[in-house]
Amino acid sequence: MFMRTKFFVAAAALCLTAFTACSDNEVLKPEVGGDNTYLFNEEGKGYIRLSLDVPVSGTGIGLPDQVAEAKTRADNSPNDENGTYNEYEVKNAYLLIFTGNDADNAMFSAAYNMTNNFKLVDKNEITSTAEIIQEINGSNITSHLWAYVILNKPSDIGFPEHSNKIQVGANKYWTVSGKKVTDTNPTETEITGMSYKDFATLVAQSKTDETYFNSNGFFMGNSPLSTKNDAGAVDANVATLVQIKAASIYPSRQAAEQGTESTEIFVERALAKVEVINNVASGAQPLTFKDKDNKDVKYSYEVKGWMFDNTAKQEYLTRNVSGFAKWRNYVSSNLQGAVSRMIEKSPILSGHDFYRINFAEAPTFAVDYNAEYFNHVADIKGVKDAAWKNMGTVGYCFENTFDVNHMKDQQSTRVIVKVQLKKEGEENASAFYTRSDKGSVIYVTTDDLKNELLNEVWSWDFVQSWVKAHKAEQKNPTAASLTADFAKAFDGNNQKTTLSVSAIKNDNGDFTATDGFDAVMTEINKRLANITLREYKDGMAYYPVLIQHFGGETPWKSEYVALNGTEPYSSNDPDADYLGRYGVVRNTWYAVNVNNVKTLGESGMPENGGKWDDSVERYLSVKIHTVKWQKRTQNTDL
Repeated sequence: MFMRTKFFVAAAALCLTAFTACSDNEVLKPEVGGDNTYLFNEEGKGYIRLSLDVPVSGTGIGLPDQVAEAKTRADNSPNDENGTYNEYEVKNAYLLIFTGNDADNAMFSAAYNMTNNFKLVDKNEITSTAEIIQEINGSNITSHLWAYVILNKPSDIGFPEHSNKIQVGANKYWTVSGKKVTDTNPTETEITGMSYKDFATLVAQSKTDETYFNSNGFFMGNSPLSTKNDAGAVDANVATLVQIKAASIYPSRQAAEQGTESTEIFVERALAKVEVINNVASGAQPLTFKDKDNKDVKYSYEVKGWMFDNTAKQEYLTRNVSGFAKWRNYVSSNLQGAVSRMIEKSPILSGHDFYRINFAEAPTFAVDYNAEYFNHVADIKGVKDAAWKNMGTVGYCFENTFDVNHMKDQQSTRVIVKVQLKKEGEENASAFYTRSDKGSVIYVTTDDLKNELLNEVWSWDFVQSWVKAHKAEQKNPTAASLTADFAKAFDGNNQKTTLSVSAIKNDNGDFTATDGFDAVMTEINKRLANITLREYKDGMAYYPVLIQHFGGETPWKSEYVALNGTEPYSSNDPDADYLGRYGVVRNTWYAVNVNNVKTLGESGMPENGGKWDDSVERYLSVKIHTVKWQKRTQNTDL
């Protein structure tokens, strides 16, 4: 959801004494002629009135339980939702002023701290309507004024009083045109003279997680909006930096308070929101497997929790829609009327000529995979209990999108769902084991697994041939004559291992010097190495769910994998058809409904080896739907 915050801000434009106080003087002073006439008092001071508040479906603003959920357009299509109070709370507020004849080339001039004057009208309602009177200096104005609002900036970034610098604290940094701005190089970076175009390339980076934009309230900044809806997208433009209307600047504090003209600014949160919901029906049908004797064995299951994986470590300060001219007209052929999936048909608020843009380009949008760009959990053993979230709870992450050429599992943000399986008839869940070449068979003990494999090894023709050739030395050849070891412990490498045979015994001990022995042992272990053994510790199985953005709005079908082999996104125009099918976009709420468990998941962290997103095997039945926030719902069967 966007915030259209109502400030009554005395913002007079562009000196570096943005935090100084002044007296009221109601003498008007025109500074720029024509349509760009800004009126300040004779001391060069003025009071800008900005309008920001939170648009909610319908006409009212209230708590989520007071506002009915909006209708969705189609499967996985957006729908406006309100969220919770902490997602609206404003803890600090800054107004950044740029000057210039056009937005991209407008130059940064000054920052104004509006925090102390930001007053929520009613803390019991989800609203950020406020009345702010902030004076600014209008001296030497010769071009248009442009506004950028920052709410809830990270605590380690500051705008010092009487300064036009951005301070950046330890362990976090922004970059400008590829140059890192860190706490040591330098401690402050001048942004005076920086164009808005360069300002919009600032990248926030966190070494660990998304908390950088959620440490002091939810970071929010100007939202990019389209000037046309999907019906007229051919000539649509983007408006992010907002031109300050001349009529919204007043010569006195009193005039600003009593005025009716304001400059409207829509802001959005920098994070995406994900909710994973357990919709598995009570008493769901148990899963059926085979035991070591090929008899049916049933396991009930319970969905226990979820966590993030493959979240981005960096994102732009402002949503990047630089590719808008290319992808603005991409349609969603699965929706009635073949509407653009990139631009909302309805205006952001009734009576406005601005429309929400549903996509963005992340810093790694067209970049080949690099492990340094993502937070990936390599081994389930290293996951702390605190990393798991209860079903029905929400989490937040950085924006992460990619072009179709990079729509692969190792670059896609996903959630891992944890499910505990229990053998029917037993009071508690316990460990069980599987082998990769017999995926439907469950072994209760490691001895069951080991003995079955050793019997198979003993039956192999080349093993029997070797034994028969040496039967004078091997009086009673049986599988028990094999000495087997697990190559490594199950509790490493995601509870996976292989079996190796270390010796073949006779009545007098091990064969060690017989001709051909070493070759036989090598071939045995070569074959065994192709069989992966898994331990499901405490009966836990893990299921990956790639988060879909447009998902069902794209015309992709499962048979495309079979038709196109290694290129599941082959078409005349893959971008037009599939761009944005997967990914997460800021200020979007993804609701992942787990509807059913279809089969056994992984024993540890599911691999992400660079497969196309739609070639990854699915073990969950899910449905994702997306909210404003903007909500997208995804149903899944595990």
